[in-house]
Amino acid sequence: MKNAISICIGVALALSVGSALAQAAAKRAVAAVETPPPEASAAAPATEVENTLDRCRDGIDNDGDGHLDCADQDCWIYAMCITPSAPLAPVAPPPPLAHYMAVVPVAPGPERFHQCRDGIDNNNDGLTDCFEPSCQRGSHCRREMYFVPEPEGKAPGLLLSLGMGLALPNFRRPSATADSSRWGEDIPFDPDFGGLISFQLGYLTAPWFGIGANFMGGGTWASNRGAFDADDDSYKYNGTKGFAHAGGFVRFQYPAGRFVPYLNIAGGYTYAKFYWDVFDGREYWSDIDSQYAEEPDNLYYPSDSHTYTTGHFTMALEPGADFFVRKRSLAVGIKLWLPVFALPYSESSTDNVGVMFSLTYVPFWRERPALKPEYEQALAAQRQDEPAATLEPEPAPEPDASAIEPVEWEPEPVAPAPEPEPATAS
Repeated sequence: MKNAISICIGVALALSVGSALAQAAAKRAVAAVETPPPEASAAAPATEVENTLDRCRDGIDNDGDGHLDCADQDCWIYAMCITPSAPLAPVAPPPPLAHYMAVVPVAPGPERFHQCRDGIDNNNDGLTDCFEPSCQRGSHCRREMYFVPEPEGKAPGLLLSLGMGLALPNFRRPSATADSSRWGEDIPFDPDFGGLISFQLGYLTAPWFGIGANFMGGGTWASNRGAFDADDDSYKYNGTKGFAHAGGFVRFQYPAGRFVPYLNIAGGYTYAKFYWDVFDGREYWSDIDSQYAEEPDNLYYPSDSHTYTTGHFTMALEPGADFFVRKRSLAVGIKLWLPVFALPYSESSTDNVGVMFSLTYVPFWRERPALKPEYEQALAAQRQDEPAATLEPEPAPEPDASAIEPVEWEPEPVAPAPEPEPATAS
């Protein structure tokens, strides 16, 4: 009986204590719901934006993001909310103009253009200017590396010569006479000065001997010569002469460096034609014209017109000298044309003496350009330093599949990912 009473009393006490505890917990929950926290009471509706000067210093979280005043990033637009930082370093002055005009260094490479003649090893490979392989194809290095050697005992070969000069009267005067005239017989005509041109094509089989062809032509003119007496009459005249010569020559010369004296022995056929007018000069001489006025009767008489042609063989000597302004190639010179005799001999006086300046071209009287010894040695050394030509490698033999041992591969075990911890309620 006592045990039953004790059990009943214990149960009643437990129920009374539990009821009291439940009532106390319920009161605390109601108080928590009805009473707001102090921070929430100071918060403003979330519709306001905290970005004005007044809101950034009112001590209220106006936009409800949990940050007050200057702690809110929206207020960092004001100087009062910027935290003072360390002072800025002084700004360096801009570099001078020479800094921008300085040559930018580049990586060393093959020498080009002006670098091939500046005397500097620009790419530090031990080679300067024309010793650099990249420079040896340029025109400057072609002139620098090669020279034309002196021909030793080499025949000049082909020779082309053009001459121009003066035609002078022959030393055998007079040169032509008229068979008959209105005023007398044997009226002479001696042409004075004129011009001539010549062209020679020769081939020199030895440095001192050659043969060739010669072509020459020209003309002279004379007027108002002194009076000639024929049958007690006086005469004056004017006239012209044209001539042409074609033949060959034998040449002897002595090459002495750039100076080459020579002697041509020439011979060929010469054709000449004279034409002149003769006037009576006994009474009155006004002018040389197609008519002559004779006073006091004031009668006009035409002049005597005379024509004379000749064709004959001429032999002449042609001494001269050439000076090569371009070595063994192009020369300027001077030469004489001296007629010696003609066949028939009576025509010897019809050939004029000539003084000519000449321009001579010898296209083959030169050695081919040769490499200078210092460059020849350098190129030989460069060729030795060049790597040998690489041959294409032979294809590798295909591997024998039977000789390959199979390899067993097992993947490494992967550790399981840790399970996430359960979230704890606060």
